[in-house]
Amino acid sequence: RKKIPVIMNVQDLWPENITAVTGIDNKIIIGLIDILVNYIYKHCDKILTASPSFVDKIRDRVKDKDKVVYWPQYSVVSALEDNGECLFDPSKFNITFTGNIGEAQGIDIAIEAARVLKDTRIHWNFIGDGRDKARLEELCKKYELEKNVTFHGFKEEKYIPSYLNSSDAALLILKPNPVFDMTIPAKLQTYLACGAPILGCVSGEGKKIILDSKCGVVSDDISVDGLVNVCKTMCEFDENQMKQFKNNSLNYGKEVFDKKSLLDRLERYMEELKND
Repeated sequence: RKKIPVIMNVQDLWPENITAVTGIDNKIIIGLIDILVNYIYKHCDKILTASPSFVDKIRDRVKDKDKVVYWPQYSVVSALEDNGECLFDPSKFNITFTGNIGEAQGIDIAIEAARVLKDTRIHWNFIGDGRDKARLEELCKKYELEKNVTFHGFKEEKYIPSYLNSSDAALLILKPNPVFDMTIPAKLQTYLACGAPILGCVSGEGKKIILDSKCGVVSDDISVDGLVNVCKTMCEFDENQMKQFKNNSLNYGKEVFDKKSLLDRLERYMEELKND
């Protein structure tokens, strides 16, 4: 009513993400959300999307196509200087996942891979909490993986760089789904900012970034066999190759997801709307 410009930052596509995560596909419910989403987009002066794949999807819903732009998330943490401290057993090849432990993340695939790789030196660390954590912990007990998999629980963001710095690789995994293919998981920016070599079991935007940045390896498909194969591959890399992954990760994060650059761009958007 007061003609104040509105900028919206879209982290997930609605209603597509609701259906993908919860399984809700009731036409009446989805239809009502659809109407609400169209109303919100219509009354925004600028729409920022967290993934390039979101741009065309949202532009299909609005008349002014130019008001929809890609503006990615930046990491709220940064790399630590290596002080020699290791939070994990250095004799193991430590793979670490950080973030929400829900059904969409596909961590059950990682647990099944851990079962296959039970007799190797690979150790899996899961940092975070979520509604699927208890079930996955029970699955690990069933498979007798207590020595292979550790759930560390929720940790404050400021401690995440220490865990990633102590890891050989950071795990990026999402269940196969067209909606998830369009999403850039926020943890990816954190992994890059911390200079972590990335072990990917993803497709779409996440896979593209790993390949473009040359910061790690990614499976051919999202499956137990696919994850097992890339784990074996990464374990065979020498120290120089792993160091190169780390450097590529840091450099790509600074180039594409730099906090200051992104905030400067946001400020320009705000100035443009103010002057219109």
